[in-house]
Amino acid sequence: KLVRGNEAKPAKELQAKDYDLEQYGALKTQQMMGAVILGVIYYNWRSLMPLVLQALMTPLNLYESPLFQIYLLGKTVKRPFPKPNPFGFPESPPPAEEAGASAAIEGATEEGYSFITAEFGTKEDCEGLICRAQPLTADTDLENHNEMKGKVAVVARGVVPFFDKAQRALEAGAVGIIVINDEDLPYKCTAPGTDCSAITVPVVCVGHEDGAQLTNGTRVSIAGVAKGAGKVVVAEEGNSGASVTGGGAAVAGGEDDAGGAAEASSNEDAGSSEGVKKTAAGKKKSARD
Repeated sequence: KLVRGNEAKPAKELQAKDYDLEQYGALKTQQMMGAVILGVIYYNWRSLMPLVLQALMTPLNLYESPLFQIYLLGKTVKRPFPKPNPFGFPESPPPAEEAGASAAIEGATEEGYSFITAEFGTKEDCEGLICRAQPLTADTDLENHNEMKGKVAVVARGVVPFFDKAQRALEAGAVGIIVINDEDLPYKCTAPGTDCSAITVPVVCVGHEDGAQLTNGTRVSIAGVAKGAGKVVVAEEGNSGASVTGGGAAVAGGEDDAGGAAEASSNEDAGSSEGVKKTAAGKKKSARD
């Protein structure tokens, strides 16, 4: 299943076929609206230039369409598709800051789940147990509000702005917030025009597949927040068993040593007592003689 969502529309789950049919319908609507607009322009102003431009741009736009790439060229295109430009121009590349952050993450070798730090929130690392919000998009009051205190909240992107999600998790007592993106790469969460000074915990974003691995009760550490990108590392189980075993061995060793010392001391005392007895007996014999 594919999880779709953005900050304006509610998130929903679709099969790949259903999603493609929805995009096909949107593409048809876009082409029809373009034809109607050009028809009106030609009817009123008798201008052929828009028709010529449309005749040149339409095949190019169709060729660059993800549906054309998938079903006619047999290529693999990640869903959800990028939003088409309303004027039919090629899509602009991502901002340099986000692209640089993604490149830096891809080059990292440390184990863990890659994240990008949000524009708001504190820039300190943290750790704690995972608590997935209910509902996961945190678009309403959290049903597990009482379970989140002192834990790292996990929320999903979509339905409401990032700030609203962070605020609900913070009110529930979360010590950190991990946002799951609706794509497999991390995203830089923003809150334009919003005073985010009230968010006093770190906020980061991980890719969709990585976010699915962050289950309730898992202890994680969020490292690299101040650098703008880092890793969510799952903490390894402690060696408490080994420590206990080692302590037991030490105790056992102590008991053995103590036992041996006691036994040696007892033998020495017994030997000394026996020697005293022999000396006394010898003195009595000498007296009789």
